[in-house]
Amino acid sequence: MRICLSFFVLTLTATLSAQNIALQEDFSSGVPPTGWVQQNINGASSQGWTSSLAGDFRAQHEDENGGHTCDNRLISAPFHLNGFTQAYLHLDSEINFATYLANHPTTNGDGVSDLEISANGGLSWTTIWTDTSTVNDTYSFDIDMSAFAGQTNLVLGIHYYGSYAHEWWVDNIVINDDPNPPPPAPTTWLVNLPSTFASTPFSMGFETLAGSVPPWMALTSVNAQTQLPDPEGWCNIGQLAPMLKPAYSGIYALEMGLIPGAPSTHYVLNAMVIGLNGGGTIQMQLNAQIINWGEELDSIDGIWVSADGQNWHSLLLGWADFSNSWSALAPLTIDAHDLDLTGDYYLMFAQSDDTSFGADDGIGVDEIMIDGGSYQGPLYVLNNLSAGAVASLECTGCPPNSQVVYGYSFAGPGPTQTPYGLLEMSMPISSFGPFQANDQGERSILVLIPGNISGLLVHTQCVIFSGGSNSLSNGVHQAVQ
Repeated sequence: MRICLSFFVLTLTATLSAQNIALQEDFSSGVPPTGWVQQNINGASSQGWTSSLAGDFRAQHEDENGGHTCDNRLISAPFHLNGFTQAYLHLDSEINFATYLANHPTTNGDGVSDLEISANGGLSWTTIWTDTSTVNDTYSFDIDMSAFAGQTNLVLGIHYYGSYAHEWWVDNIVINDDPNPPPPAPTTWLVNLPSTFASTPFSMGFETLAGSVPPWMALTSVNAQTQLPDPEGWCNIGQLAPMLKPAYSGIYALEMGLIPGAPSTHYVLNAMVIGLNGGGTIQMQLNAQIINWGEELDSIDGIWVSADGQNWHSLLLGWADFSNSWSALAPLTIDAHDLDLTGDYYLMFAQSDDTSFGADDGIGVDEIMIDGGSYQGPLYVLNNLSAGAVASLECTGCPPNSQVVYGYSFAGPGPTQTPYGLLEMSMPISSFGPFQANDQGERSILVLIPGNISGLLVHTQCVIFSGGSNSLSNGVHQAVQ
């Protein structure tokens, strides 16, 4: 007879190194940034690379319907890789109209998006990446540039080519010696902030406000490009006019978009910020009802949290999970980013697009509730996370005899959209397992923690597979003691 032990001892390894940064740019100061230049290669009448029209501090190249071919390169300031033995380019990006890329399987155009390196001041270029997207998407990637390690006076070229083809955005460029992506930086949004803070637990259906904006709430509706108040913006809880569409409950809700029959098509940025006080509690959960009238993805779209009202961390990126009928938001843990939210903090619902609310665009929000929330589903507990010690990883409340995978990441708390759901871990994600739960739906493993990673923040979560589907545990975010 073979006896299978229920507990396994596994070794968790992490590579720690001093990170050297050769180039870093987030385009918050404009496009082109200081030290960067724009090259119009074919001399066409093209506006080329600009600051994002959505006002979200990214570099953007439009498709430009002007009867010309765009051939533009955004060139970085010189950087040096002397002293580097390896080098990596990290970048956030987005593409729209992917079917107009020349390499698309069913291409409709001649578009090309390339990243290039020049070692001779731009006289010649080496392509290190070409976009091969087949669908419109936002993505982040990490490119091995170690072939250029040791060289100096390099420049990065962000090369767009196309004749009324695709749209391309880039942001958060980092060239360093770490193959792992940098943790997601907080985003700076310029929005109005409330003057007071409501206590938690918190519940609001908008009915008691009856169209009045309380001091613990602030609304923003600005032209996304100029950041000036937008007279055609529609950020309405009843203070502008009655609701355009039925609320989830009662007659009041939050509606965000452009005004009905907006005379011009332009990007508006709408936001509702609620000031909250955690009252010393942690692991607060957010619930709400959401409706989506056809929103395309813009970088501010979603739900955000901030400890200071300036640096915002994403709780939910985009509204693609919702349709034009009211549906419940899957509970979100508000303090998933390891922020101190035991005191005053801010919660934001935001939207940006270019069409009237309820027509082809717009977001509605109703029945917001924040409480300590008893977690419904598999419960994950991590004990004794100390350098050189054996930690216990325990997942309970799983389906009997299901398969449990323990995921972990040192890169950040996500959220990361995966085929298994929205994970509270940033890429790259490593895992242990799968391990079979017992008849009571419980599974524990032991992990030997290396002695040299004290102080490192670990983000971990379980994915449980049963009967052809999967569920997620709560996320655990702890520093190694």
